[in-house]
Amino acid sequence: MNPSGSHILVVNSQPILREGIVAVFTAALMGAIITGIGSFPEALALIAKTPIDLVVATFRVQGDTALSFLHELKDSGSTTRCLILSSLDEIQIGYPCMLAGASGFVKKSSPVSDVVDAVRMVLAGNHYASEQLSKALMDRPGPESIASAGTHLTASELRIFTMIGGCMTVSAIAAKLGLSVKTVEAHREHIKNKLGHQNASQVTAAAVRWLDDSSVHI
Repeated sequence: MNPSGSHILVVNSQPILREGIVAVFTAALMGAIITGIGSFPEALALIAKTPIDLVVATFRVQGDTALSFLHELKDSGSTTRCLILSSLDEIQIGYPCMLAGASGFVKKSSPVSDVVDAVRMVLAGNHYASEQLSKALMDRPGPESIASAGTHLTASELRIFTMIGGCMTVSAIAAKLGLSVKTVEAHREHIKNKLGHQNASQVTAAAVRWLDDSSVHI
């Protein structure tokens, strides 16, 4: 797809950063419609009523994560493509995002020209990932497992782990995912055992650290 005439939605909770990305894309992608928005729920609501070709989103937006957004977007039946822009580790964060349905992952530290190239590639129907991330995806052991520093969480477990890291309660997670509280608690128990923690509080602390610091592995 040619960027001209494409509708790109930038999702970032910080106005100055969001408007900066919008300005960069407006200048580099002549003819494209660039819209900025501050949350994933707002993005989903807009996509439901307006054709959006591409979402460019940071991984964390107002306590929510791109993993939940990608799952909700997929569940809605939308064909909107997604590019995740993050300062976090591309294997620890980019890998699960790509498995969850993202069409690309690019580091915030990348040159502006690389970010624009990533947008063009994804709009053209291709995927964008670094050589390291592409290799990790090709070598993955299976569609339902996500590797991180030798530990394996299923896609469902990692999604819940990120929501725990966003300080959501078990009941809130259950309501958001349409699951029972007991099911979410069972997932949390599996996560606790896999990561070697003693209780739910340690799981929460680990999830918060993992989301806040890309050097922390699970």
